[in-house]
Amino acid sequence: MNAPDALTAKYRHAVRLIEAQRKILIDAGGQSEVLDAYAHIVRHLNRIPAKEIAKVMGVKAEVRETVPQIPPEVARRMSHSELQVLISNPTTTRKLLESIAVYRFGVPKGSMRSFGNIATLKEKLKTLMDNERSHEIISSIANRSVTYSSD
Repeated sequence: MNAPDALTAKYRHAVRLIEAQRKILIDAGGQSEVLDAYAHIVRHLNRIPAKEIAKVMGVKAEVRETVPQIPPEVARRMSHSELQVLISNPTTTRKLLESIAVYRFGVPKGSMRSFGNIATLKEKLKTLMDNERSHEIISSIANRSVTYSSD
């Protein structure tokens, strides 16, 4: 039995013990409010998904260091065509796309959850690229206007 299965078995055993205590209280004529509370607690504990059991049991999840998939400087220096190749490549990982969004376009790390799937994230990156291109064009035109007017 692997560690998560062993932990789940211990958890389920503890829940069975709580249920057994409830039955003992029933036989002893316990107060109905207490019995109802026990029943609600047991029902709640039985509904907790297996992936949440470690947290309930006080086992801390391994903290994985988040290493960017691409160095920030590289993400900032990539050309639009390089970005387009990465975005259109079906093998590009979500982590890599998230790194580009964060380091190139300044998207907050916390907002990555709002992109439910990789397709949504790719669409957001395309929009950010279009916006960046628009800003570059506007800046270029504005710089040319300043140069002409100073002559």
